[in-house]
Amino acid sequence: MMSPRSARAALLTPLLLAGLAGCSPAGPSATESPDAPPLDSAPTTSATETAIESIEETFAMPLDPYRAIVGGLSSADAEKVAAERSREDELRAQCMREQGFEYFFSPPTAEDVLEDIQRTKEFYPEGWGERGTVAFAEKYAFGLVHGPVIAQAEPGDPEDDPVGLAESDYLASLSDSERQAWETALYGDMFREPSDEPNPDEWKARGCVGWADHKVRGGKPRPQEDPAFAELVNAIYDAAPTTDNDEDMAALEAEWSTCMAAEGFSFALRQDAAITVENELDDLWPRDSDGKPDQNREPSDEEREHFFATRELPTAIADATCAEGMDYVERRHDITVAFEQRFIDDHRAQLDALVLQHGQ
Repeated sequence: MMSPRSARAALLTPLLLAGLAGCSPAGPSATESPDAPPLDSAPTTSATETAIESIEETFAMPLDPYRAIVGGLSSADAEKVAAERSREDELRAQCMREQGFEYFFSPPTAEDVLEDIQRTKEFYPEGWGERGTVAFAEKYAFGLVHGPVIAQAEPGDPEDDPVGLAESDYLASLSDSERQAWETALYGDMFREPSDEPNPDEWKARGCVGWADHKVRGGKPRPQEDPAFAELVNAIYDAAPTTDNDEDMAALEAEWSTCMAAEGFSFALRQDAAITVENELDDLWPRDSDGKPDQNREPSDEEREHFFATRELPTAIADATCAEGMDYVERRHDITVAFEQRFIDDHRAQLDALVLQHGQ
């Protein structure tokens, strides 16, 4: 039995966190690329504009094209990305054969790539997209105790996935030690300590996956492994308006907080409401001898329903009512768009260099 928080995480965590790379990391062609231009230079060629224009229509927020590059989706040219992924799979198979193992894959298509892009836009499972609205709150509150039932997909016929079936049969034929050796050959040491510093040679520790990726990228490191872009990559990951770095966001949260106070709730930020209630729900779980939630026991139905009716439901309804009354979602979106655009304007030269080096 999963812990209370992990059991809910599968429902409440946006799927975007899964990353943009899909099942196989994408990379540029296998030709050698020139070194990145200096970060303080602004390329004047049309290459940057062409690369950005080719992907900006795919993503909704100003920084999304750059997040895509950092995340591994280096181009919205689906045919090109599919070809690169296919080449990477071929190299993985070659590498595994040289070590005495089989590697199974089905060449990805442009449609597969487009599906990967679409999945990055699907923040919530079906039925959860309205979370945070009054309509959702009146029925499910924050979705912690109750929530929309997610339809389970019917299991597919194994015969419809001959590649997956062949791989399953192959792995089943291996002993435990052989299976471990197969995984190590493919992925490298999966228990290695991650480095805190960008390491252009990180691919060497990632088995055949790393070797194939390195070959497809023409010897170039990934953006997050490239010391020249380490600071910029971290800045892209962290680029979001908060009450500390954006006056409009601070005013928005203060307005919401004032509305909640009038309803008898004290929260500084909108996100604090759901987080606080979730923590309180976790406190209902019986504890083991170490004081941690006992994964073998749960609160009674009566305890959960009482918590839902007296704490989660009224808090969620007040939250959603305040938010809808002040157009919180729309205003937050506009604030975020403006913030990201300022980030782009302030980092134009570095972002252009990122596109030229890693976005082609």
